[in-house]
Amino acid sequence: MFGVTAAAALVVAACGGGGDGGEDGPVTLTVTTWDAAEEEARDPYLQLVEQFEEEHPDITIEQEPIPFSDIEQQLLQRVQAGNAPDVTQLAGNYTFNLNAAGALEPLDELAGDEYLDQIVPEVRELVTVEDELISAPWALQPVGFWYNKDILAEAGLDPESPPATIDELLQQLEIISQEMPDVIPLGIDSTNRVFGLDVNWPWMTTFGAQPIADGAAAVNTPEMAEYLEFMRTLAQEGYTEVNQPIGYYRPLAADGSVAFVWDQPIMQAVIQQTSGIEDEAFHEQWGVTTLPTGASGEPASVAQDHQFGILASSENKEAAWTFVEWMTRSDTAMEHVVANKGALPPISEPTGTAAEMIDQSPALQAWSDEVIPTLVGLPWGPDYGSASEPIMVGVQQMMTSDRAVQDVADEMQGQLESELQ
Repeated sequence: MFGVTAAAALVVAACGGGGDGGEDGPVTLTVTTWDAAEEEARDPYLQLVEQFEEEHPDITIEQEPIPFSDIEQQLLQRVQAGNAPDVTQLAGNYTFNLNAAGALEPLDELAGDEYLDQIVPEVRELVTVEDELISAPWALQPVGFWYNKDILAEAGLDPESPPATIDELLQQLEIISQEMPDVIPLGIDSTNRVFGLDVNWPWMTTFGAQPIADGAAAVNTPEMAEYLEFMRTLAQEGYTEVNQPIGYYRPLAADGSVAFVWDQPIMQAVIQQTSGIEDEAFHEQWGVTTLPTGASGEPASVAQDHQFGILASSENKEAAWTFVEWMTRSDTAMEHVVANKGALPPISEPTGTAAEMIDQSPALQAWSDEVIPTLVGLPWGPDYGSASEPIMVGVQQMMTSDRAVQDVADEMQGQLESELQ
């Protein structure tokens, strides 16, 4: 998907008719991000913005750092108060909640066809509502199936043949558990939070389940029961640890203590930072592929991408688009996305250093060629956050109790129906 040909050079001048500054001269844009608030991300991000300002001297970026956990609530409050920023970093359900509140500017007219055509199609579809792009993808973070080749080999399994189906996965988990009792066979987030539902949704999907279908609850189905029984097996057989966030498994993976991890590309950066191993050694030890398939026969993944949105209330939309476009397809910004965020660029044909890094990385090529084509959309929106709790509480009950699956599913159904009313 991500070609590296020199002929794919990108035009980084603003599409849609905007100059660098406003009609009355220089412009100051207010930009809210969590990257500016996080210790590890802050310096590389601020350096990137400085580079933008050097190339666009008529635009000054006024940073407004807000932690990830607070940014949605603060943005909604500021929209209501009439003092929203010009541009904001977005991800996941935050994007769709803000759009439902009428806070985001549709981007198609500002972007133009050339820009729109360069976005990875599967990614563009996920942030398109009523035929309008509502945010500009920046750093692609799909979820994929990491496997430790050293652990597979030591357990007597083929290190180059990770499980392709749920049945094969369960067989390999059993073998790893028996042969290597100090290793966690599978790292999967089962926390009661929106992200927990996000990353479990592909597992539900591969069993054929759709817990929210056409805006209605659909958890008391045979397909959902199969998924719930699978999660119970993982917990009761000791194949995973219950109620652990995905970040719990990353340092353990760096220590060689987890065989499989359902995680984003960022896991590579964490492992390399923690263990100090170079790229070549990492790729010898770790591979990534698509989710093992269940009854549906189809693998699935979900995007946890970072994006930039322009607020509908901004009085400097053309300058805001100049910033957003540069951040989402200039060679400088794409190099930052790969090197510092451990993610993939949102454009189908990156160039420059980003393209070289992708070309040299088996993992990034697998993300691009194998995982991204399996992306499925989630029913994100105002009801999704509250809907996550009854679903994930039910998942945790299955993992920690002996309650009959039908009882758990029926209870989930009733609670979810109440949330979706």
